[in-house]
Amino acid sequence: MRALLALALVGVAWAASPVYAPTARFNHTAHAGQDCVACHAGAAASVRAGERDRPPESVCAGCHPTPPGPPGPASGAPASLAPAPAIVFGHRPHVARGIPCARCHPGDEPTLPTMDTCTACHDGRAAPARCDTCHPALPDSRLRTALPGGPLLPTGRVGGLLDHRGDVVRTHGPAARADRAGCAECHAEATCARCHASTLRPVEVHAADYVLTHPPEARRDDPRCGTCHRAATFCVDCHQRSGLGTVPGEPGFYRDRGAVSTRFHPPGWVDFEGGAPGAQHHRFEARRNLRACVGCHEESTCVTCHSPGATAALRASPHPPGFRRHCGRARAANERGCLKCHGSRDDLDRVCR
Repeated sequence: MRALLALALVGVAWAASPVYAPTARFNHTAHAGQDCVACHAGAAASVRAGERDRPPESVCAGCHPTPPGPPGPASGAPASLAPAPAIVFGHRPHVARGIPCARCHPGDEPTLPTMDTCTACHDGRAAPARCDTCHPALPDSRLRTALPGGPLLPTGRVGGLLDHRGDVVRTHGPAARADRAGCAECHAEATCARCHASTLRPVEVHAADYVLTHPPEARRDDPRCGTCHRAATFCVDCHQRSGLGTVPGEPGFYRDRGAVSTRFHPPGWVDFEGGAPGAQHHRFEARRNLRACVGCHEESTCVTCHSPGATAALRASPHPPGFRRHCGRARAANERGCLKCHGSRDDLDRVCR
């Protein structure tokens, strides 16, 4: 396993709770000059996190004589309210190394240590940094994340791991690709396959009606559609079956069918009358990212307008101004590309030699 994960127990109250209840009428501050082990002598032999190590009444009676009569709530050892911890921990190895109690339990009224306190020493140098040093593990060495007080989740504070407290289902892709071993600390392959190798997506990825509501997110590419889908197959096939894509025998740009619009691109994407291009014209997007266009369109779509054989209104040269002076170099490099529009070498010879 790699370095300790930055983990937080969501909903578990003991992460920074006082060890003793306020109603116990015990004041640690008044005992600040005492050695902690003088009262908590059992800590030197404690090997389990669940051992409370409350001092017996006889220890308190050494300084505080017990009054006659039945013991009340204010006499004897105070009642500890610390809940059962979900960590692997023992005081004995820490006491044996001479670590002072106040390093982990600072303050006048000591509290339980937080994750940051532990990782200050458990950095792989001063102390082991294996996750299962402190966190219970399953038989296959993955961490046990389903705990009675709530799930064990990374917070992103240690090791640059992804913070699982946000919309991690949608945002985990880059982190998972960069650190598969880190994900494997807690997740089995079956967890990934539930989404990545299945035709059914859980509702936390796409809602049940997502096929009707996906256009805004698809246009923004957020979440990134290409993470799971191939635009040239998955998207195009669905759009063609739905009448939203190019179909053989139909115009390459979309038209209205009665009251039902089958336009995929915004208005002004193409001007069949040959007018001045507006801000939504496809020429700007094609020049910016032609790869997005070829996800759906073939060269034959472009040739419909960008070729000498197109009507005068539609004929639009894809070449920049002054290209004819330098066309010979482009033709020598790849004549097949020229012939896609110009049809034959004779036609090409008339415009470029």
